[in-house]
Amino acid sequence: FASIPWPMADAPESVADLQPAFIKHFVASDVHSAGVAQRDRIRDGLRRWHPDKFARILSRVQESDRAAVKEGVLIVTRCLNEMLER
Repeated sequence: FASIPWPMADAPESVADLQPAFIKHFVASDVHSAGVAQRDRIRDGLRRWHPDKFARILSRVQESDRAAVKEGVLIVTRCLNEMLER
């Protein structure tokens, strides 16, 4: 879980730390892909974090962390979808 580059300024220690407000703040900030439109950042994030695509990476995650990583991916995807809808 700790080695996943979660879209947040500060690396989360657990799924509970993956708060939508922190994800939204990071994706909307200039720290994330400076010079790229926010809508494009969100779309790129959705491609990167899509649960079907991320399934390939899950096979390399420690068994003990897989459920947390899978849940984290769903949280990130849900947050990005909400951002895109606005």
